[in-house]
Amino acid sequence: MDVSERLVARRAHLAPFCRVDPVKQHLRLQSYYQLARQLYRQSETYFAEGAWDNAYVFLAKFIKLCSKVITAHHDYELPRYRKEREWVRAQAAEGFKLFDAILDGMEAEELEYLEYERSLNQEKQQQSTALATEQANMSALEARLQAMRLAKKNAEQPKEQAAGAANKEDMRTLNQPAEVRPRLNLALKPRQKERSNTVSYPTVGKASWMTADATQPSHTHYSAPPLSRQRSQEAIANLTRYVYDIERYNIRARLELMLLHSGKIRTLEIPSGIIAQFTLLASPNTNRPPYGIETCGILAGILVSLSCNYKLKLP
Repeated sequence: MDVSERLVARRAHLAPFCRVDPVKQHLRLQSYYQLARQLYRQSETYFAEGAWDNAYVFLAKFIKLCSKVITAHHDYELPRYRKEREWVRAQAAEGFKLFDAILDGMEAEELEYLEYERSLNQEKQQQSTALATEQANMSALEARLQAMRLAKKNAEQPKEQAAGAANKEDMRTLNQPAEVRPRLNLALKPRQKERSNTVSYPTVGKASWMTADATQPSHTHYSAPPLSRQRSQEAIANLTRYVYDIERYNIRARLELMLLHSGKIRTLEIPSGIIAQFTLLASPNTNRPPYGIETCGILAGILVSLSCNYKLKLP
């Protein structure tokens, strides 16, 4: 199919979309003129965009509307529509030029489509030719491989026959009975027990001095605690006597002792002027030439209540 035939088929395909309804006399003629202006403008827009089918459809509707519908309206000859009639005549000449340009665009597009289809057909033919050639090569290769397999099989058949004959000969040799050798009936002599060179005595038990260490229970030896944890006998005696006196005579002291050894955190009340007072007391040593003497002090306090609060008292 050449380009002209393709163009005719394309226009036939677009013909149903170019139909226009017949005139309706109850509608104003001005509405038909407005519709004609819209169709022409839309056709120009599609022509500028290169949408040839849409431009063709809208321009064909414009031509049919102006030539068949508007002229059939009963108000067409009225003087008030003179300007619209002149516009239609002026646009008719421009419309035919536009229609020819649209057809040229459609023809160029069909030519491109035709060339594209021809290139596709050529590619398909080349692919089919290459596929046929490849299949022919594969068939030739398969035939060659089959011939090689047959030749190899024919070459191996004599070897297999020779190997089969050798196996049959070996089986025949194995099936023959072997010669039976006569046994010698020798008189069995009684075996004499060999005499041992060592003398074994029965064991009754070990001597007491050999098992004395085993019967005694073993004692585990523990190392002595460090010196900081060892208390002298006098300190232990004093602590025992102090606890005995507390339990016998003083209930308050017993409670205080229980609180002391309970492990709770106790509050320590320190006078606010203790640092200034200590600095004043140590000033003679501090100011002593040439470098002064360091003064050390010991904080001491007494328990003032059962709540385990300590109060420091400076001497």
